[in-house]
Amino acid sequence: MTIREVNGDGPPAADPAGAWSPLSASDVSRMFRGAAFPWWMAGGWAIDLFVGRQTRRHADTDVLVLRRDQLAAQSLLAAGAGWELYAADPPGVLRAWRRGEWLPRLLQTTHSP
Repeated sequence: MTIREVNGDGPPAADPAGAWSPLSASDVSRMFRGAAFPWWMAGGWAIDLFVGRQTRRHADTDVLVLRRDQLAAQSLLAAGAGWELYAADPPGVLRAWRRGEWLPRLLQTTHSP
C-alpha cells in the first residue's frame, strides 16, 4: 500500500484520487502506532531509515502489511483516519477500494511513466 494525502487542488484526468502529497515516515508511524498487525516501511523511505538520513525527496511512502491483514489495515485507515482508499489494478489503474473487499493476489503489476 502506498500512503499519500490527497490535496484539494483538483484531480488530474487519469487519477481519480486527485493530487497527492507524500506523508513523512514519522506521520505514517504515528498512523500505525498501536496497530494490531505487523507493518513496515518499504521503498525509498525504508532505505533512508536504514542509512539514518533522508537521501532524496519522496513522492510517496510505501507501507507493507501481510496479506492476511489487509482488511485490518483498511479498517485502521478508513475508520481511524477517515481516508478514502484506492486499489491499483494492473497496470496501475486506481479504483475505489470498497470497505470489506478482499484484494486478489496480483502476480505482476506494471507502471508506465
